[in-house]
Amino acid sequence: LLFSTLFCAIVAEWMHISINEWTLPIGYLAAMCIISALHIRNRRSIDIRLLGKLFASVLLIVALSLLLGGYAYDYAYDGMSYHQPIIRSLMYGWNPIYESHCPFTAEWPCSSYVDHYPKAIETLCAAFATFAGNIEYGKAVNLLLIISSFCFAKSFIETHLAERYSKSSKTLLALFLTLSPLTLSQVFTFYVDFTLYAYLLIGFSCLYLHTAHKSSGSHPQTISSHELFFIITMLVSLSIGTKVIAAFWVIMLFLVA
Repeated sequence: LLFSTLFCAIVAEWMHISINEWTLPIGYLAAMCIISALHIRNRRSIDIRLLGKLFASVLLIVALSLLLGGYAYDYAYDGMSYHQPIIRSLMYGWNPIYESHCPFTAEWPCSSYVDHYPKAIETLCAAFATFAGNIEYGKAVNLLLIISSFCFAKSFIETHLAERYSKSSKTLLALFLTLSPLTLSQVFTFYVDFTLYAYLLIGFSCLYLHTAHKSSGSHPQTISSHELFFIITMLVSLSIGTKVIAAFWVIMLFLVA
């Protein structure tokens, strides 16, 4: 969902269409199309009931993330200095592809950060915030990224540990891996430092699940080669647009592996 929404927002900006209330719904539909295509490729058939449950689950998670994100205010220095001005400017129609300098923050002390800072996460936050009507709802992006990393970590643990531990123990271990101190401190802010940890956790889990797929064959929680390629594409794209250091470590992870 995050990658498809970002992709739709960038394509729209190339077409001189600013982020608006339709960016997130279109991104959701694009994500569901991708999931359906992968589902059909893997199963060679369509399970309408399974896809319906998946689509409904994603909607529910997005709704809960919006509610939680919207009821917490970001008072962090970096968030108020340049992350929020970037998001607000994108919400008000700024198109950084064609406007190098943001007209809304020309006199702002951190205007250079607004103009030149990578804007992948801020673009996503703007899409969510524009859809929900308040900038604070943009923090739903953080929650969705954390939930995604938890799901991948849980799949890795359940595949790696097999029957050695109980289901509750595996869930607790996945939570422990996901909720790092940095993640907990930044989840309700517009800081983006924790995203590096989330990207690396997802990437490592995917690499292991792909290795398990090659050794044990088709398994519900393993990842095939074309799924791994798609996930790598998403992670690299998101990390490049998030922070230079994040892109470096994500690319290094996949190169070393």
